Amino acid sequence: MVLGILLVTVASVLATCAAVIRARANPRSPFPFWTNPPNRPVRANLLQGGAGGLMVWGTVAIMHEVGYGGLLVVIPVRLPAVLVMLRHNRSVAA
Repeated sequence: MVLGILLVTVASVLATCAAVIRARANPRSPFPFWTNPPNRPVRANLLQGGAGGLMVWGTVAIMHEVGYGGLLVVIPVRLPAVLVMLRHNRSVAA
């Protein structure tokens, strides 16, 4: 359980860092929610891929302890990155 929580926490940090890198790479372009931004740096893609893998691994580790309710852990993993995207879109629109 502790390993799963640690992996999910690291995944959240990596996903947030990837969103920040993409926001800096697209200072004048808003992030489309369902597609990719115009400029996608390779390091952001690598961080996002690592975050996805760690999220799956951590979720599976948590699900072994708490069952299918462990799938709810996906929400807090993605929430900080979504908030970075929303803040970036609001600053571009202003």
